[in-house]
Amino acid sequence: MKVILKDMNNKHQSEHGHHLGEQGLGHNQSEHYNYNDPVLSRGPPHPPQPQPEPRSSTTTSNRAPPRRVDHTYRDYSKFPLSELPPGKKAATNFPFKLHQILSTPEYEHIISWMPHGRAWKIHNKDLLMWKIVPKYFMQSKYESFTRQLNGWGFKRLHQSGNDFNAYYHVCFLRGIPHLTVLMTRVAPYQGRLLPHMEGEPNFYKIETRYPL
Repeated sequence: MKVILKDMNNKHQSEHGHHLGEQGLGHNQSEHYNYNDPVLSRGPPHPPQPQPEPRSSTTTSNRAPPRRVDHTYRDYSKFPLSELPPGKKAATNFPFKLHQILSTPEYEHIISWMPHGRAWKIHNKDLLMWKIVPKYFMQSKYESFTRQLNGWGFKRLHQSGNDFNAYYHVCFLRGIPHLTVLMTRVAPYQGRLLPHMEGEPNFYKIETRYPL
């Protein structure tokens, strides 16, 4: 099946992202870094969408079929510093502050990186909202915090296993906080997306080839 790469809002992401497709190992096996070299993942990135039921002549509904979360993944771990947008700072944005939180050892029992460093998980949301969030953000409710995550393009993993309920973003990696400058807020009013567990990236397989 042909892999279709979706354009991303930031041109740096589309031009320099190391595409980790979901079709198996790529043909390029050289040791040189190749932004278009795919790696193993869990399933086809664009599964067939369910077809709407045939409508009778009296049906007036024009409802589109439900959309699923697009888990097409690109590796940014070797994104060159020289290619970062000049003059753009991430020190005050939501993702950068969240990265600081995840880099604080005393918070590991509340929120922490997953072992591969490409996703992170909340372990205790009550302590998160009581002890951590007020120090860094204006949110006072957990629902407001998760809305910020969605607004910045974080995606939640639903596949059973160690990463269940973890969040990830292609430009949010352990030990590389400067990548958050590439993150932008997603366009509002996109509608509800259904989970796509079969298409979620398998970070443990990715780690074997591209460790952080």
